[in-house]
Amino acid sequence: MSYSNFKNIVVLVPTLNEAQGIAEVIDGFKKQGVGEIIVADGGSSDKTREIARKHGAKVLAVPRGKGNGMRSCLSQIKIDPNKIYVMIDGDASYSSSELPLLLNKIAGADVVIGRRHKLVHDFKSFIHVLGNLTISLAGSLFYFTWNPDICTGYWAFTGKALQKIAPRLSSKGFELEADLFSNICRLGLKLNAVRVSYIERKGDSKLVSLDSIPITLKLVENRFKHF
Repeated sequence: MSYSNFKNIVVLVPTLNEAQGIAEVIDGFKKQGVGEIIVADGGSSDKTREIARKHGAKVLAVPRGKGNGMRSCLSQIKIDPNKIYVMIDGDASYSSSELPLLLNKIAGADVVIGRRHKLVHDFKSFIHVLGNLTISLAGSLFYFTWNPDICTGYWAFTGKALQKIAPRLSSKGFELEADLFSNICRLGLKLNAVRVSYIERKGDSKLVSLDSIPITLKLVENRFKHF
């Protein structure tokens, strides 16, 4: 089924010093006619916020840390159960033009992730790919739900699903995606995945190898947490 009501889409973009990529991300979604683009900025010291506003996005000031920022963002907006919410990184590593791929998978599902084509362009990216593969396999076994790319930065949620997920999130940093996945599983929501392209980010990466520790710990913590 082809999704056509792009005015019903709200795009959420967590940022911290993404001046090199944020304009491309926003412009790509605007060309498709999405209803609203919200940049959740965790205190950028570059021109991320100014560029985002200039290109037509709404900018929210949120605490630093991807998890902190998205939790704050979701608490500041009213989640409409009749809309679709898309979360994407602001570094232009994902293509906004591939939004229809996710939306066409949302029918019959609660959440859709963009499963990345694995791009290895240097040793650091190889380590990240290997770490994500390990986390995805472990998390899938731990929650009895196959997720080929737990750490992806491209997600789509129905408003009804996001209303259920948002109050349960507790992540502070890069464990956000693990927090999302584990709560999706525990809530019994249906997850779909679709292949998306993935290119080298614009700007410096904030993710380091040690971030795999809180990501893994969040999967374990949520597995035994009481609702």
